[in-house]
Amino acid sequence: MVVAVVVGMLTLAQYAGVPVMVPAEAHHAFTAEFDANAPIRLEGKVVRVEWVNPHTWIHLEVQEADGTSRVWMVEGGTPNVLARRGFRRGCLPIGTELVVDGYQA
Repeated sequence: MVVAVVVGMLTLAQYAGVPVMVPAEAHHAFTAEFDANAPIRLEGKVVRVEWVNPHTWIHLEVQEADGTSRVWMVEGGTPNVLARRGFRRGCLPIGTELVVDGYQA
């Protein structure tokens, strides 16, 4: 099963190839953190989920064009915000195919 996630804002800052995702109602100004001219799509498998405050983290292993893989970190909303939207710890089991659309930082 492939799960598609479309977010209004997505910070993709790399720490050894790792990005970050932020929900649209975040307290940070979009233009201060994101480049609207740098959209990105990540397609890969969930390798880790951190259900922690202040933001949740989804670690996504993406296969690069050259055959190597890179793990990106996608930053989400707080666990409370996600819970109000129906997401729960364990909603994205390891190995889940995920598509994330967003903007790079």
